Amino acid sequence: MKATETAVPFELMKKYIKYAKSKIQPRLSVDSANKLQQIYVKERQRAMEQSKARGGKSAIPVTVRQLEAMIRLSESMAKMRLRQEVGLE
Repeated sequence: MKATETAVPFELMKKYIKYAKSKIQPRLSVDSANKLQQIYVKERQRAMEQSKARGGKSAIPVTVRQLEAMIRLSESMAKMRLRQEVGLE
């Protein structure tokens, strides 16, 4: 395969992306929101435990910003799959 060749024709990919941007607006289901919340809480607890083990110094604090990023990434993945609801597998 040459550098300019792709598995999916360029024009088809452009149509796919345009369709996803215009028609797909995924939202978190209640189950997905709960799962993300559990992951966030677990990671915060782990970061706090590591902070205590290092004498109060945490290299990377886990903040609400990371939770928001996880939500945006989850929504983006659902949009890529043309799904209206975010499902965490």
